Amino acid sequence: MKHRMLLVEDELLERQALRQMIEKQFPHIEIAGEASSGRQALQLAEELHPDIVSMDIRLPGMDGLQTIEAIRQTQPHISFIIMSAFDTFSYAKKAISLGVHQYLLKPYDESELYETLLEVTALREKDWKRRMDHLELRDRQEQVQRLAATEFTASAAEDRLEKPFEEALYDVTGERAASVCSLVIRSDSIRSVYGLVQQEVFATPRTLNGPMSPPFLTILIYSTEDGTDPRRTARELWDRISRRCETAELTVRAGMSSVQTDLDSAPSLIKEARRKASSGKREYALTTSIPAVQDRPALLPETKLFDLFKLGKLKEAETLITDFTNELRMAASAPTPHLMEEMLVVCSRSGDPVFAWDRRPVPEEPEEAADYLERVLMSWVRERALQLQELESETVPVLIEYLQRHYMEEVTLESVSSYVHLSPAYVSRRFKEVTGSTFIEHLSAIRIEKAKELLAVSAMPLKEICFAVGYHDPNYFSKVFRRQTGSSPREYRQEKKLEQLVTETDPD
Repeated sequence: MKHRMLLVEDELLERQALRQMIEKQFPHIEIAGEASSGRQALQLAEELHPDIVSMDIRLPGMDGLQTIEAIRQTQPHISFIIMSAFDTFSYAKKAISLGVHQYLLKPYDESELYETLLEVTALREKDWKRRMDHLELRDRQEQVQRLAATEFTASAAEDRLEKPFEEALYDVTGERAASVCSLVIRSDSIRSVYGLVQQEVFATPRTLNGPMSPPFLTILIYSTEDGTDPRRTARELWDRISRRCETAELTVRAGMSSVQTDLDSAPSLIKEARRKASSGKREYALTTSIPAVQDRPALLPETKLFDLFKLGKLKEAETLITDFTNELRMAASAPTPHLMEEMLVVCSRSGDPVFAWDRRPVPEEPEEAADYLERVLMSWVRERALQLQELESETVPVLIEYLQRHYMEEVTLESVSSYVHLSPAYVSRRFKEVTGSTFIEHLSAIRIEKAKELLAVSAMPLKEICFAVGYHDPNYFSKVFRRQTGSSPREYRQEKKLEQLVTETDPD
């Protein structure tokens, strides 16, 4: 961990000697600047944002204590070390009240300064780790809550909630809903729109968004017993989203459903909003009626098919295509040809390269439309199988190269699987078949090799090396290191130093 330090001393020779000693003994401390007066120190502190400041008391103009007090007002996180020849009780008392870490009397021993800086940097690193752990915990809690909300909305959209809507929503939000409506965003650039929409949804109470389902993004808005109309929230949310999309030159449409107090009708509300978003008649629609379930055409499965093609779950894709086309043959009416063509466009993008087809207009009659869609989609199942065969030979080298570049980050089997668009189970099995080691074993080997390099050629603290190679727990890092090398990190560093010493003293 790097620490930026500002030296405040009016004697040039003392500043130079202090800089030389610190740069020699503490390579992880960067001397960000030097000041010879209180005013200059105040200005540099604002510009450089140092972590540590060494401060003389007797300075031209503002004295050191006044300067510390002024800097503390805007940068309370800075650690101050006073270096002064004045040993008076009043100075020491004031320094304590300002939270100064250490008061060194001139002339001080080099060992005193060394111990002081060692203590200051250790405390700052401990505090930094504590704050990072707190932020990481908070981020994880927020991420879990958001993932739960996303999964809830996706389950509601697909009508697969395992509990009644009200109970399932309470499990996710801790609130009891009185009414609910849906807002569906539609865009051909939905991937660009997604992050923008997420920001607005996260900032809007009682609003949940589902996963990205090109070209749609589903949002649920609910009210509690306070009588708030969810449509008003939905309108305000849409106004903010549409303004931001206009600024970003992104084309979007939206459909809003009616409001229902029958909370279990949420799946129907989502379908209603999606249908309006796809109608093309107007960018924003409201209605108070929902078509009866039996009058509605078969729900287009583009999102699920896209995912199945992408992940290589082709048996499931075949089953879904068969079920959908059979349902379509028995439906009273088919989705509009325009919507079915859009489904093909979405699904075609799951291929790598993108799937092609004859681009004929989809027939309007349900049976003819089913025959056409079945023929095209089944041909893509076969094409995707060939693509995956070719991909298999490239997957593991790509993953190994990815690990070499990202070993210091939060790398998981899920994240690398997402990188190559394959399922974690498949990636795990394939990786073991090709390399003879598991994904975790290979990642650990890379990290430990990088740690060995740093231990051999640098003076970085062990804790800093631990974080630099991707571990978060120094104790766990030491255990893994010993298991793979037979030595602790400290012992390995000492062995390398001895080897280097023998090499340098060997006359041959």
